[in-house]
Amino acid sequence: MATKKSIIGKIEYHIRSKSFLRNFWGYEYWTIGITENPKKRKTAHRRPEKWERWKANTAQVAREIEKYFIDKGMKGGKGGGKNPIYVYVF
Repeated sequence: MATKKSIIGKIEYHIRSKSFLRNFWGYEYWTIGITENPKKRKTAHRRPEKWERWKANTAQVAREIEKYFIDKGMKGGKGGGKNPIYVYVF
């Protein structure tokens, strides 16, 4: 499990390193979500190529990370189940 700060840093690194053109990346090209079951959720999203996930310390931390990136322009929405401790992006 990881802290809010460390997951945010890992997500920032992931989207910059996986962007098609490193100088032309943006939050609006990425989707963020939270889930209780990352394997099932990845399948539901049709197994995106640039998928990555992290386990947060608590569901509250996962929700805060999701909101942080949605506020920056990432696509995403509410949901995730009762105890969504995994944060994912693609």
